[in-house]
Amino acid sequence: MTSDTALPVYQEQRSLPEEYIVPQDSRYVPLQQQPYSCCPTSFQIVMLRHGMPLVPAELIGWHMGLVVPPEDAKFFYNPRISVEEPPIGYGTQVGLIDEYHPSKAMERLGIPFRVDIQTIDNFPTLESFVTALQEVVDRDGDVLFCLRWGDVLDEDKAAAPIDPTMGHVCVFDRLVDGKIRIVDPARGRKWRVFEPWHIYHSLQHHGLERKAGLWYIHRLTEDQKGAT
Repeated sequence: MTSDTALPVYQEQRSLPEEYIVPQDSRYVPLQQQPYSCCPTSFQIVMLRHGMPLVPAELIGWHMGLVVPPEDAKFFYNPRISVEEPPIGYGTQVGLIDEYHPSKAMERLGIPFRVDIQTIDNFPTLESFVTALQEVVDRDGDVLFCLRWGDVLDEDKAAAPIDPTMGHVCVFDRLVDGKIRIVDPARGRKWRVFEPWHIYHSLQHHGLERKAGLWYIHRLTEDQKGAT
């Protein structure tokens, strides 16, 4: 590519203020996930915000029961493989076996997080859901959403056809003009904005057995780490 064709576009784009490139009020730096790895990658995004040394998503995923189909094992170093799809789908198995609860995975990995999963039935109305999110922003806390992927899928950016009933984990960023902005580890746009009812209904549709809801992440103090 010659400068004659490339530079005029580059110079025009270079003059854009930063707020037109990425949101300046975001609390997170996005990361890109491997297949079936939205959950561990979302934890990495929160770790990055807290200045923690990152642990490979594949390792975090392993401790949360990550299992993949044989045809997708090529995207991993040494994953669990199953020809038969697990009851809650491929990916992490947080809702299937207690040993794969994120808090237990964090403890085994030495990551100072405790995870409090509040399933969506703890928020009986849309108003209570939005109030809870505002409280997270007010105290500068960290929350992940576990919801139905088909409701938030950035379809034109997907690398392959996606089962819309699959679960998906992403990071709640903040409320913007009454809407919910997420940081999405999936392929596609990283900052995405939805009406509150859209996210709320997606959480409801995903199901309690899959731990659909708000996953509160609490960073442990030194005293708390010693008590676990």
